[in-house]
Amino acid sequence: MTSKHGPDGQTGGDILYDEVLALNESDPGITVEKYDCLWACGAACNVQITAADKIGYHLANFKPDTQSAAAITDYAREYSLTDDGTVAFEKWPDGVKGHFVVRLPSS
Repeated sequence: MTSKHGPDGQTGGDILYDEVLALNESDPGITVEKYDCLWACGAACNVQITAADKIGYHLANFKPDTQSAAAITDYAREYSLTDDGTVAFEKWPDGVKGHFVVRLPSS
């Protein structure tokens, strides 16, 4: 398998993480954590949105850019406001539609 690292050593996931982190610096309701690998190399730029006692989601195939980071952040904010992790479809940002891969049971 070939490496998906850019000339500066960053992966697309690294870039997307930095973008999401920058957008969430002032939001105490959302914690952004970085994982080196989610074992989904064929669907680069993966994220998981989870919280205790809520269903979670694994999303993939994002572009490593500000637009994707904004959609992820907007969805995460809506998710944080729910009791069980279910965000009404009409509140989904367009940028996350088509990126959902797995729904995770609540922890």
